[in-house]
Amino acid sequence: MRTWMLASALLALTAACTTETTSPSPLAPTVKLTGTVYGFNTPDPIVGAKVSVAELPDLVTTTDAQGVYVLAVPDGKPVTPFVTADTYHTMHLQTFTTAEKGLDHVNFQTPDNGIFGVLAQLVGVDPSAPVCHIVSTVSTKDIQGLSFAAFTKFGAHGVAGATASATPTLPPPIYFNKNVVPDAKQVGTSDDGGVLWINVPAGVYTISATHPTRKFASFTATCVAGRLVNANPPWGLHEL
Repeated sequence: MRTWMLASALLALTAACTTETTSPSPLAPTVKLTGTVYGFNTPDPIVGAKVSVAELPDLVTTTDAQGVYVLAVPDGKPVTPFVTADTYHTMHLQTFTTAEKGLDHVNFQTPDNGIFGVLAQLVGVDPSAPVCHIVSTVSTKDIQGLSFAAFTKFGAHGVAGATASATPTLPPPIYFNKNVVPDAKQVGTSDDGGVLWINVPAGVYTISATHPTRKFASFTATCVAGRLVNANPPWGLHEL
């Protein structure tokens, strides 16, 4: 090959490579989840709790003196937030998929280990067994958008007279009575609104609620062995 032809070929190759090279991709877009971590049987916030995401366990933040957390998560991706805190049972929320905006009031209502043990006994499960449970509240629209203080002062968050189901199909759930106790005699929600499935096989479930006159959002529960999924109000089975 003549020298000038080789030089031309090298210049053409360099130009092609330069054309195909792009600048580094910008960081993936994120949105913020915010909420408060508090006890199952008390509205007191839990300070110093660690909030993370099951799909991204290295992404961690800590609640402040008001029990509030802020966590930036990838937009448009499934995220299952969970919380750990000393003396409290580790708890996961529903699986969210964001859509170009953050989510507020993504609260954790977390039972301490003692309360979790009592609730487990009431429904006949071993609190140390590596099984999954799903909990939610069929909640009224009147609590949506409230500050945490107003939310906790509101009173019962539930809508009575609803029934809940899962897809894929699970056995009928246990409903909480007006005293916030799981009660096998309940055939639908009380004013508390609580609903519970125990010993759920691993899998991804769509949880829904029906009512004679009111409509509710469904949510996604991702069950793995040993996971407690509590889709708390004002999310979970919230009124539309």
